[in-house]
This record gives sequence, C-alpha cells and structure tokens, in this order.
Amino acid sequence: MKAADLAIFASAGVTREIGGEVAEWALSDNPVSRPQSSVRGVLIVATRYYLDVQKTPDWYVDWRAAFDIDIVEYGGIGIQLFRPNEVPEGQLGFAVTSDGRSLMGSAPGDWRSEWVVIGHDTGCGDPVFASDVAPHPVFSAMHGQGYWAAKLVAPSLDAFAHCFRLFQQFAAGRSIPDEVNANPPTPEEQTQFLTVIRILTDGDNEALGFWAVQIDLDLDSFTWPA
Repeated sequence: MKAADLAIFASAGVTREIGGEVAEWALSDNPVSRPQSSVRGVLIVATRYYLDVQKTPDWYVDWRAAFDIDIVEYGGIGIQLFRPNEVPEGQLGFAVTSDGRSLMGSAPGDWRSEWVVIGHDTGCGDPVFASDVAPHPVFSAMHGQGYWAAKLVAPSLDAFAHCFRLFQQFAAGRSIPDEVNANPPTPEEQTQFLTVIRILTDGDNEALGFWAVQIDLDLDSFTWPA
C-alpha cells in the first residue's frame, strides 16, 4: 500500500493500524460505497473497514488455543467468549460502526483504541474486552449509556482464565433457573468462590463485584466470615 493511498484512507477517518493490519481497499470503476477519492485518475473506494479484514491479535489466538471454554451461564445468564475468527466482527458497535465510522477516541467516556472486545454478557450484552497491551487486563462496561466506563474484571488475561474456570465450576449443574432452584449454592460455596476470586483479582472491588454478579450475589449484602 502506497503512502499516498494510506493518507487518503486516514483522511476518510476509517483506518487505524492494529497488529500491523490496515484496511483493505478496492479499485473500482463503478463505486458502490463511500468514502471515495481519486488518486492519479483512479477511483479508490473504501469497501470494508479494517476490522472486517484485520487479523485477530496473536495474543488472543494463542490464549484461546489453550483455553477451550466458549460460554458459561449460571441461572440463564453468564459470559460468552469469542472464538478467534469472531473477534473482528465483535468490534462492530464498539470500535467501529456498521458503516465503517470509527468510534474510538481519547476523551473521557470514549472507546479506547487499545480495547479489543473478546466476548459479552449473555444477559444484557455488555461487552467484555481486553487491553491490547500485555498483560492484557480484562474489563467490562455497561452499554447504551452514551459513554464507556470500563470496570476491571481481571488484572490479566491469565487471571481472567482462572476466574472463568472457577465460574464454570461454580455454575456446573446450575446453568438454568430450574437447576439453580433444585441445587442452590450453599453459603460456603459462595464464600469459597468469592475468596478465590478476590485473590485472583488482587482484591480489586470492581472485579470482585463483577464476578459476584455472575453468581447472582449482591456483594453489598454479603457478609464475609470472621
């Protein structure tokens, strides 16, 4: 890709490099999409935003190769993780709009360029996303607020993996409401779950609160054993 061409892409506001990948562009005499510009008499048409052709970050591919859990639900809601091939499409509505406009920025409440959506809450659709910067801390945020207020889920991708497996163990046999009613967790199970989560998340209250919600527990009313 020539520098002059990339400059036009950037001026259109729809390109950004991630992992060395850039937007794919097509040359066409019969444009069907916008934005468009002319370079040396050749019409260049932006056909796809970079996220449609972006290579999923290597760190996520490697992590998912060793982490084979796609979804865990407790009482009918939980967390679903993207498979590597689903990651580019998973950025739509967060980093980019469906028509190719960037949603990223640096102002408070903006979606950050280093955030990569790796899954979502199966109940309300809130994104679960990781930083592109090692050790890849994981966050979540409420959608539909008009701004993004990231809350820590785990301090690293490795810590998230341990938390997620622990959640899977807790939710085993309790994936739907009827199963929870037939086999409700004991206070001891809840305490053990939160105790380990607190260790894995370095005692961060936001992260602890996130995982408490996953097991339908109000952390404010929870009493830690003496």
